[in-house]
Amino acid sequence: MDEARTVGAGRALVVAGVVWSLMAVVQFRLGLFDHSAGGAYLAHQAVAVVALGLIVGALWLLVRARIAGDGRYARTVLVLFAGGWLLILLGGLSNLASGDGTGPLATVGMVLPAVGGALNGLTGLLAGIAVARAGRLPGWRRWSVLVYALYYLAVLWLPVAITGQPPSMLPEIGWGLAWILVGVAAMNTRRDVRATTAAVT
Repeated sequence: MDEARTVGAGRALVVAGVVWSLMAVVQFRLGLFDHSAGGAYLAHQAVAVVALGLIVGALWLLVRARIAGDGRYARTVLVLFAGGWLLILLGGLSNLASGDGTGPLATVGMVLPAVGGALNGLTGLLAGIAVARAGRLPGWRRWSVLVYALYYLAVLWLPVAITGQPPSMLPEIGWGLAWILVGVAAMNTRRDVRATTAAVT
């Protein structure tokens, strides 16, 4: 496992998780749900796009770090997981580019996140299992991606898919906290490696 890439991904995920949780509070407190909220909505979406970009970049670093192992399957599920988030990111950019929330770009901004979210529901779970089985993150940290995936699937994706209603503020805040959990797990890898080395010597 590439330690430097793993730690870098962890830092990016912690920042993204903090930003996402804070922006969820702002969104629900100010009612920034669509383009009718004007410039405040666009500013909120721009910050959300930055957080999404951090998530996509972090997941790509984890792919390169081989956090789930060296096998083709492990790399494939992580790539697909990152790909689902890339679709969500592109959807956010399309929504911003539409300006007023109408036209082809607005349609793309609705379709891509839906496809990306469905892809993440499956591949996130598979990636979490692969990371846990690989055991390259020590102790409880090996389960962090799986915990995130189960939260996303059970609390966010499935309820939205069943009811057709977007998540409320608390699940959105929890989504950011789940990314912070994964980030902390990745950031602390270096410390564990040093501690293990010291104990051996």
